[in-house]
Amino acid sequence: MAPEVVNRRGHTHSADWWSYGVLMFEMLTGTLPFQGKDRKETMTMILKAKLGMPQFLSSEAQSLLRNLFKRNPSNRLGAGPDSVEEIKRHQFFSTIDWNVRVYLKF
Repeated sequence: MAPEVVNRRGHTHSADWWSYGVLMFEMLTGTLPFQGKDRKETMTMILKAKLGMPQFLSSEAQSLLRNLFKRNPSNRLGAGPDSVEEIKRHQFFSTIDWNVRVYLKF
């Protein structure tokens, strides 16, 4: 849950990029980025805690996560007018050819 959602200040698509960061963090580390003993502590951590970054993550992964977890939604990666393109241009995805289409047959 993005900080602006926790604070009930209203939110934009930028909150979705925070959620994407949570998903990426969990997929890369096997843990949640902010996990308290209860809901209230978790929300407090979302608002105030420093993000613990495992050292085994590549510098590109760390950069992606730090930029997705900007507490100010207007500073968050993907918050700009290019949204998805901004995410795709991040160095973490530099080896992906976004123009290649994959067709799967089952």
